[in-house]
Amino acid sequence: MAFLTPGEKLKYLRKQLNVTQEQLKAANISRSFISLVECNKRRLTKETAERLIEVLMKAAADNKVSIDVDLNYLTMSEVDAAIYYCNNIIKTYDKLLNIEDLNEVIEISKKYRLNDIAYEAFLIKANILYDENEYLHAFQCYESALEFSILLQNADSMSMLYNKLGKCKLKLISYEEALAYFNRAYEIAEDQDNKIRKENALFNRALVYKFLGDIPLALSNLEEFLKIITKEERLDIYLNGMMLKGNCYVAINEYKNALDIFLQLNEIIDKIKQPTLAGYMYNNTAVSYSKLGFIQQALDYFDKAEEIRRNGEELNLAYTYIDKATMLMEQSRTCEATNLLEKAMFIGEKFNDIKCVLDAVSLLERIYIDIGDNERLEEVYIHSLYILENNNAKNKILELLPKLTLLSIHSLNLDLSKKYLNQMINLQKCN
Repeated sequence: MAFLTPGEKLKYLRKQLNVTQEQLKAANISRSFISLVECNKRRLTKETAERLIEVLMKAAADNKVSIDVDLNYLTMSEVDAAIYYCNNIIKTYDKLLNIEDLNEVIEISKKYRLNDIAYEAFLIKANILYDENEYLHAFQCYESALEFSILLQNADSMSMLYNKLGKCKLKLISYEEALAYFNRAYEIAEDQDNKIRKENALFNRALVYKFLGDIPLALSNLEEFLKIITKEERLDIYLNGMMLKGNCYVAINEYKNALDIFLQLNEIIDKIKQPTLAGYMYNNTAVSYSKLGFIQQALDYFDKAEEIRRNGEELNLAYTYIDKATMLMEQSRTCEATNLLEKAMFIGEKFNDIKCVLDAVSLLERIYIDIGDNERLEEVYIHSLYILENNNAKNKILELLPKLTLLSIHSLNLDLSKKYLNQMINLQKCN
């Protein structure tokens, strides 16, 4: 997109209307001054522009040509025109705004060094990509937004962006990297005494520590989080914190403590009618009951979770399938478990959710190894490989390739085993 200076616009209008510089002298302006304006060597004042517009509009009327020109258009600088154009696009930020629009804004903002607009465009683009489950590309755009945020010295947006970068790494199952970003978000929020950003960082750190298996640190961060949040102020956030606390107890086999928390929260959630929270709570309650050996109660709560999650929460439904399948495997109900896990794996692929796919595949791996079904085992490994390659998860790919190599050797497919070995060697060189 090209933007014209006032002089370039004047020259363009003259050519369009077949008006000479000499004819513009009717506006009581010398030809030499007009020439200097058109060469961008003189500034066009509003008073002069008004007189020029009168002459141009008269010429348009004489030539029976329709032109759209006003004082603002003629006097607006090239940079101001770029700002105006970009802001108009950004203001339309809704489902009609697409990546191509944002790419154009980004290119313009870089050309004219419009750091605030570049920041906003990268942030919007990153949010769109994140919502579309494109976590790797979203991360790259959040990184670019952060660069401009640092240039603008906007501490609040920096803390927010470190949280978002961490969430991308969380989705990409790069937990150590995610933690580093959440720590930085917390540090900035602490310096700025920003309560909301601090809450986000504490919750996210607790979540990462849980995934890393460091439950004491997860609980420590949650305790600090729950000191800031009260259920009177922000009930949904409080409930999320308490649910994570319950899940931490599940992770360290304190199932009774976990169940006590979930049953207390169930009473609150049943009153406030929030389906998403109810889905989480019913699922977590089911897991706790299953771990305590109350299978029928667990099945009842899994049914409740499934009923809610079938209505627009397909990815969460996949996690319910995984948790339910885990319980069914312990009951030697392998066929039912396999069916649920295969559904979960395909849903995880659909939403580009690495953790969902790997959790499902991990359980399917156990089943297929137990029954000696190498063909189906290879199929689920390939599903894993696809999503890992799509998200550039090199370490996980390196864990998977030896398994695929052994299977291909076992089936006497030496060409395929050679391919996997070469892939391993190339990845190790890159690391």
